[in-house]
Amino acid sequence: MILSPTDRARLGVIRPGDEFDIDADAAGLRPGDDVALTVRRAAGDVIQPALTAAVETTAEATLLRAGGAIPFILREFS
Repeated sequence: MILSPTDRARLGVIRPGDEFDIDADAAGLRPGDDVALTVRRAAGDVIQPALTAAVETTAEATLLRAGGAIPFILREFS
């Protein structure tokens, strides 16, 4: 995922106990799609930076939906 410089600064340092929730529809993911991220800090703060999927081609999106290159190849050739 790609964070803007402003959101990267807001995110700061990741610490033990921080939790990340990524909300992305793998079935419909396309290059450049926005992805929702919620960061719950151990200290109680919640940050929701804007993200862009680091998916540049439809082939990459297909591999992500398959669970990676190896699962994709196994499904295609079995």
